[in-house]
Amino acid sequence: MPDFLPGQVLSAADLRTFGSPLEPYTPDLVAATTNPNLGSGAIRMGTWSRQGELCVGRFYVRFGTSGVNPGAGEYYMSLPVPVAVGGFPRVVLGSGWIRDANATFPAGVAPIVIDLALGTDPTGSVARFIVESTQTVRSSGPWTWAAGDELMGEFSYPAIWPN
Repeated sequence: MPDFLPGQVLSAADLRTFGSPLEPYTPDLVAATTNPNLGSGAIRMGTWSRQGELCVGRFYVRFGTSGVNPGAGEYYMSLPVPVAVGGFPRVVLGSGWIRDANATFPAGVAPIVIDLALGTDPTGSVARFIVESTQTVRSSGPWTWAAGDELMGEFSYPAIWPN
């Protein structure tokens, strides 16, 4: 990023130098005991960019239409770059939604908090999902995950960038 002077008027081209362009990433959804099989027709997509020292992005995962197996245990998702944990015992990364495709709206939709799974992965490379303030999202909760179910969210965190 180039240096700018205080009070300098910046052009649109100058402003674009403050962050990196959006990069695609494919989030991996895994479970503590047995990984889920998202089935055929599943969607896993995400984008992220570097904004100064922050990694900012979003993700979307939808279970497929057939061959789905929810696996077993608490769910975790890979992050595009590791989090700079800085000794904090808990790091909240963002928020999102989960949706049960077999339930009627709004009963099958729940907000989630995305935080770092430090107890499971002290390297800061995976996130976990919290629903109803204390319950982790898992293969059997808050419902048994099945065809068409969705998990989506946005995150922003201080990242460990290579030199």
